[in-house]
Amino acid sequence: MSQPSFGARIGLAFSAFFKILFDGAFAGRVQDAAAGRTPAMAPPAEEPAATPVADAKPVAAVEPAAAEQSDRSALQLLGALQREGRLVDFLMESIDGAGDADLGAAARVVHGGCQKVIASYFTVEPVWPGEEGSAVTVDEGFDPMRIQLTGNVTGEPPFEGVLQHPGWRVERVELPVLGKGQDVAVLAPAEVEL
Repeated sequence: MSQPSFGARIGLAFSAFFKILFDGAFAGRVQDAAAGRTPAMAPPAEEPAATPVADAKPVAAVEPAAAEQSDRSALQLLGALQREGRLVDFLMESIDGAGDADLGAAARVVHGGCQKVIASYFTVEPVWPGEEGSAVTVDEGFDPMRIQLTGNVTGEPPFEGVLQHPGWRVERVELPVLGKGQDVAVLAPAEVEL
């Protein structure tokens, strides 16, 4: 198994974030893999033999509209994170040799701008209300998509434990409507000073 460099892992994490955010099936596979549950692969279905048809015309492949919209939404969000928080600039720049004070100052700008974007376009709420470190009880019938049990998991619920992280759930998504012909792949235009 290959091990990508730290910089490559940052890029991978960033792209995976958007894929997980906008593709529920992918998010489920990632969650299963993170929990050590690898789903069995079904063998590919055999396609029936093609029957020749007289005067058949080739059909152009059509991209699913939902996939195109999710790609556009991901690019739109990435563009907003760049405009407000300079996130792409921060991630694409090498930080080798940068001092902690410089990184801290840059992180403060990126954090503030990105937080503004998230608050503008999403309502994000904790999955489990409460303070980290507080005692909690996980009852029978809990949703494993919302609650991940860690540590020494034995027996049957209810489980007594300590909240390590409240989790996050998006309750509202309101991306602005894009203008006709807007190229969302341009995250930031090139700037030329005259």
